[in-house]
Order: sequence, then structure tokens, then C-alpha cells
Amino acid sequence: MFSETVSGRLAAAVVTVIAGLSLAACGGGSSKKGGSAPAPEEDYIEIVDDNTGADPSLTCDSRNVEINDLLGNRVVLGIDAFSGTRLSVRLPFVKKIRSGGKYGDVSLGADGVYVYTLDAAYAGDPANVPEFYDTITWYDADCRLHSRPVALYADPLLFQSWHLASTGGQTAFGYGYSASRGIDVSVAGVWNRGITGRGVTVAVVDTHVDETHPDLRDSFREATVRESMNKPHGTNVAGLIAASCGNFEGSCGVAPGAGIASYEGYYDTDSGLAELFLGGFGDDSGVRVANGSWGNILPEFAGYPPLKAGLDNIADSGVLLVKSSGNGFSAYERYSDCREKGVSCDSAVYSEALAHPATVVVGALNSSGSAASYSSPGSALFLVAPSGDTFRPDLITTNQDFSCQQDTGAEYVYSRILRNLNPFEVIPCYRYVNNFDGTSGSTPLVSGIAALALSANPDLTLWQLRYVLAESARNDTVISGMNDAETVRDRGLTVEQGWIVNAAGRRFSSHYGFGLPDAERAAELALSCSSDEACRIRGEDPDEFRSQTVSCQPLFADSYFASSYTCTFSGFNLDGAGTGTDYEIENVVLDTGNTDFSSEEYANNLDCADISFDYHASDAENSFRALSLVQTEIKSPSHTLSVLKPLHAVFLGKTPGTGWRTLTNAFRGEHFSGGDSFNVNIYSRCPLNTPIMKGASVSVTVFRK
Repeated sequence: MFSETVSGRLAAAVVTVIAGLSLAACGGGSSKKGGSAPAPEEDYIEIVDDNTGADPSLTCDSRNVEINDLLGNRVVLGIDAFSGTRLSVRLPFVKKIRSGGKYGDVSLGADGVYVYTLDAAYAGDPANVPEFYDTITWYDADCRLHSRPVALYADPLLFQSWHLASTGGQTAFGYGYSASRGIDVSVAGVWNRGITGRGVTVAVVDTHVDETHPDLRDSFREATVRESMNKPHGTNVAGLIAASCGNFEGSCGVAPGAGIASYEGYYDTDSGLAELFLGGFGDDSGVRVANGSWGNILPEFAGYPPLKAGLDNIADSGVLLVKSSGNGFSAYERYSDCREKGVSCDSAVYSEALAHPATVVVGALNSSGSAASYSSPGSALFLVAPSGDTFRPDLITTNQDFSCQQDTGAEYVYSRILRNLNPFEVIPCYRYVNNFDGTSGSTPLVSGIAALALSANPDLTLWQLRYVLAESARNDTVISGMNDAETVRDRGLTVEQGWIVNAAGRRFSSHYGFGLPDAERAAELALSCSSDEACRIRGEDPDEFRSQTVSCQPLFADSYFASSYTCTFSGFNLDGAGTGTDYEIENVVLDTGNTDFSSEEYANNLDCADISFDYHASDAENSFRALSLVQTEIKSPSHTLSVLKPLHAVFLGKTPGTGWRTLTNAFRGEHFSGGDSFNVNIYSRCPLNTPIMKGASVSVTVFRK
């Protein structure tokens, strides 16, 4: 419990940039080490409040402020300006009020205690609250005149958490450019409606999550440990999802009412993930969303049947896996001329999780609204969300410093910020960071939005949840920074497509997926799902049909490509797809079967000896270079083109004996029937074996309309 000058736990809070309050710039932002509180500053003034209540009869003639209570680390806490539900706070220490402040009034209550009340005109909208604090002036019993700040927000770091509500100007206490207005997940409106993620548990499949953290104590549900991993990454991720709001600590998670279940030490091997997913997070976990802020596991084309079965299992049980696309835009450039061509060296289509039809794959968007410089693009990308970038603000979140566990007093933290000091520089052992970034940071924001949507409508299926996330997204027609997704052509091929509009009218980009999800819009769609036909049909399990026939013809051979083929995949009716039935496509997966390089050792001035699509090739690095010079692309029955594996993007091969599987979301919403076919083109600088695409197939996940 807080003291009587501090309100109880607040249901919701959000923030705006401080108008007129200049904050010191800072660098790294990690917690300082050390186990003791900082020594008082030289100008520190000890202030002991007399909380016996008002004395309106007091006669004082002082005219100037003599004592700045901020020098004694005294701040009035209790107001939640945004929610509008906590606009008053008691002031039992005030003997006689002189000024009620700029944004509120002070009145004498019936119990003989002054009360500060924020003007309702300044509440309920982060853009409408002009400052982080107000100031009252008052007399103590000895007629000394004081000034004391009244904090208008119930979480001290929230006003710099641009990823939640970017009003323009926030830097997350860091160097570089400030965040552009509107580049956020738009939580304000949904929190105001009382939708906070309550009743939803999110699995954090990561390193250790600190269940003792003051912003995670209330949300923490359980921990399952396969292998102990004492790294702060899991705590960082958990805070972005569900850090508590209104507790006068740190910032807020996207879904501050959601629960967190920690699954520690599973994520770094295929076998660990398969074990977890096949077990379905345990029968009593209540998990509805699983956050996967981990990178690719070698080999990148996993082809690991137990993990595929585990992914099928959690999807069948209704658990949505939200998976990071990776930070590989410049990875493996030594095996490719991707940097010279100005394209990504990686593509988010490679791992087993990324190629699963139920996974939501998330890239990173920087604070200007453009794709982060490191974010891996690809046809499997579903959404993007805010994260840090070079010279751009990073994310503020919870942290665990394993050398100390000290909690810092709330008034002390507020007083540092109000004195233009950077809490990440001046507070030892601070349990927060302001330098978290990568797709590890963007992914938990989407997990949080998913929790909000499920909180609004717990009856949503996994597939309906995917629908409301995608349909809520803002694309390049709304966010100008996304207009940098340009078409790139090389060797006569479209290597990167920019934004496309498919036959269903949906905009898609391999750099942005369907765009940046909007939490408020997602909640609205969740609540109205039953009246939206496209959402309603996703209340049933999808059908998955696999092609039964494939026919390939050579395209051309030139001085660059030794092999190029076009292949038609059809016969879906033989797998049960009705030829007269109208289906709506969710996504499509290509499995190249036994396709591999031929035994020819030299072609087109390129060393093609001892190379393979398999990861365990005898000359691995030579295989990596040859694989970077392969492109695959697929065209839907409605003639929409999607590049699956772009030319110049490096991949490291697949597990021997399995096929190479890649997924595209670009056809979502398009029409399909059992008599349709898909056309696949494959180009390779090194010769491919024949017959081409032996054992290959196209699988299409659809919903019956």
C-alpha cells in the first residue's frame, strides 16, 4: 500500500512528452551496478511532512518561494491524468494553500485535508495533457512557503515510452533523433475502455524472467525451466508485454493486465522447442499467446519433423506463436553481394517456425516509421512493430541486473526526472533499461496487442486473432516512412517487390508485412468479429490442401543463370479441395522436395563443386555462396507474384532428407478452388538437378467461404 498521499493501484495510464521539461541526453541506458542508494546531492534539503491536515486560519505574509520541495525528493503521487479515473489526490501536509497550480485546483475537503484536483479538460488523451507535472505552492505551520510538484502520471518512464503513445519528441532518455508522432501501437483508447489483457496468459519462451521485479510481480504466473539462463533478455521481453501500470514504477506493458508464464531455456535448440510445443505448455497453463523473441536456429531451413509436429500441436490447441523475423539484414554478407546490390542478406522465410501457417512473424519498425536497418524482411513477414535503431530511440522496459536486486523509492525516481536528471545515469541498480531493440523488442509488442484482443473477446480462435491483427494494421497509405519499400530488379528478375496489392485488395510488403497493428482497432475488430464474414469464417479450423501434380519446363539459360524453370502445381482437388467450392486463402507454403544442385562442378565462371541444398555439404561456404544465387517465386491463381527466396539473400541449407519449405502471406484473402494451380519459378546460377522439383508440392491454407 502507498501512503495516504498516493492513490491505490491505477487501472490504466498513458503519457505525453513533457512540454517545457528538457531532459538530459544519455547513452547506453543499462542499469548501474551497486547495492546502496546514492548519496544526497549537495543541495539536498531534508523535509519532514506534518500530515495533521489543514490550518486555514494560519496567517502568513511570505511572498517568495523559500523551499523547493524537489530538493528533498518530495513529489505528490496519485494522479492518473490519462485514464480520467484518478484526477484527485489528498494533500495532508498542506497547512494553507497559496496556489493550486496551472492545470488543477486545490480545495479543502470535509475532513480538513486539502485536495488537488486536475481539470478534467486535461485528462483522457495523451496529446491533451501539456506537461508531466503541475506545481502547487503552500505554507507549512511555520509559514515557510514551499513549492511541490504534482506528478500527473502514475508511471515515471511512461512519458518517454514512445512505442506506446508517440506524441512526437520522445527520445526514451537517449541520444539521436526523437520519435515521430503516431509511430506506436496505439494503446491509449483500448486502455481507456478498461481492456488491459486481463484473463490472458502470454508464454515468454526465452531466458529467465525476474518474478521479483516490481513491475512483473503482479503479472507473473509460473516458471518452467528446462535449462537455467541467467540473462536479462526474458525480463526485458516480459516487461514490454505486461509490465504493471499505475504502480508508480517504470513504464507499462502493452497489456498490463495480462499474465506472464516463463518457459526458460527451451528456445535455443529445435529439440527444446519441440519438447515444449509437443507438451502444449502444460494442461493448466492457460496460455493463449506464445512470444518467440529468438533468432534462427541452424540449419536455417530446419526441416525438423518433431518441431513441425509441435507447432501443429500448439496451433491445434489455439495458442498463437508470435515470432521475431530476425536481425539479419546484413548477416552473412561475406557469402553474397547483397550489400553491393542494396538488398537484404537474409530473408525471413527460413526456419521451421517462420514457415508454419499459424505463426505471426514480426519485423521491426524504427521511430521514423521505416523498417529498422537490421530487420530481416521476407514473404513470411506478417506485421511490424516499433523498436530501436541507429540514431533512433530504443525501447524502455524492465531489466534484471543479477548483481543487485535493490528497489528504488518511487518519489526518488520522479524527483530525478523532474530535476532534469536521467534516471538511467544517476540511479544505481535501476531495474529498467532504455536501450532494448531488435526484433526481440518489436515482437512482444504484438504479443501484447494479441493479449488485448483476446481480453476484449476471449472466444476468438487463433485464426480470428491473426485476422484482427492484420486488419488493424496501418500500412504505407497511413505511415509515410513505409514508402521506402521500393521495387529492386536485377538480372531481369524482381528481387524485392516493394508494396503490392493482391487480388483481394490487401496491401503487402516483404519489409512490412501488412503493416503496424493498432491496438485500439484490433480490440474493435475483436468485439465485432461475429458480424464480419471474413472474421467469422475463421472461427472454424482451416483446410490445408496439397498439390498432387507438378509439371516443369525450362525458362532460359544465359551467361548468368545455368538453370531456370517454371513449374505448375495443381491437383488440389485430388487432395479433397472442391472444384466448385469458394475458399479464401490464408497463406501458401512451397516445399521444393528433392530439388538440389547437380553434380556439375563449374558453370558460368562459378565454382559449383561439392555444393548442396543440405546444410552438411562437404564445402559449406561454397554452398552458401551458390544458395545466395538462387531465387524462387510463386504466382497465385489470381496472378499475384510473391518472391519467396530472393536472389542475393543468403541461406545456410536444410536438414538432409527433408524439403526446403518457404511461406508467403502475400495472397491472404484471395480466392481459391480445387481446380486452381500455382506457378513457381526457380532460377539458379549453379546448375540444378533433373528432374526438377521431384517430390515438390505447394500447400495452401484456406477457409471455406
